[in-house]
Amino acid sequence: MSDAIFRKTEKGQEEIKTRSAGLNPRQRRILILIDGQKSVSQLRELAATDDLTHVLSTMEELGLIELVGTVDETGATQSVDRIESITAFRPLPDPPTRKSSKWRVIS
Repeated sequence: MSDAIFRKTEKGQEEIKTRSAGLNPRQRRILILIDGQKSVSQLRELAATDDLTHVLSTMEELGLIELVGTVDETGATQSVDRIESITAFRPLPDPPTRKSSKWRVIS
C-alpha cells in the first residue's frame, strides 16, 4: 500500500500569509505541516487528528495543496504523473434497473 505526499500550491502558500480561506486552527496547522516531503502517515502522527483524510481532501478541493507523489513500504517514491489524486472523483456505477413493484396500494 502506498502513502500520499502533498505540497502546498501557490494558493496554499498565500493562505499561510493571508488566512483568507477561512481554515480553522486545526486545518491551518495541517496546512503548515504539508511540505512536499511528509507522507500522510507522517502527517497523521504529527497532527493527531481522526479526520485527516477529510481535511486533506477539503484543502485539495480548495486548491491549497496538490498531490506530488507516493511512497511505498520500502520507501520508494512514485511521481504524481503516474498516480491519481486521492480525492479524484470516480465515475458512479450504473443505477440499478427498476423492477415493477409487487406491492399493492390498499385504499
